[in-house]
Amino acid sequence: PKRVKAVIALSSSPDWKSTTKKDVALWNKNPDKAFRSNLPALFAQSTPIAVKEFYDAQLRETPPLSCRADIAACSSFDTEKRLKKIACPTLVVTGDEEAWIEGSHRLAKGIKGARIEFVPKAGHAIALEQPQKLTAVIARFLAELR
Repeated sequence: PKRVKAVIALSSSPDWKSTTKKDVALWNKNPDKAFRSNLPALFAQSTPIAVKEFYDAQLRETPPLSCRADIAACSSFDTEKRLKKIACPTLVVTGDEEAWIEGSHRLAKGIKGARIEFVPKAGHAIALEQPQKLTAVIARFLAELR
């Protein structure tokens, strides 16, 4: 903790309790269907189809085994009890259309002094959807640290 000057969490959560054994099973049984079912939850309504297709193509380059491992890990981790140990400036950034926005709220609430910023017209894939707006939010936070 003494070496960490600040924390920036993007579309994050202290846990991913919304990930179920059914999600893991889908990745094991039918990776293509899992890829397709994942996309709608990642983006804001207004995100251009070209951005969604780009992300889909990138994700499909990831071996299904890696995606299964990611989903399995998400379904089992829980850091909520350790959040109070974070003692540095913390920025939680989430899209205003994030499917799992309540996790970002819980993350910000669990870290003393943390603040939460909402990027408009963005879902979970903030960096792809609104890169300039995200960069501006982060730059303001980093400027405050100086």
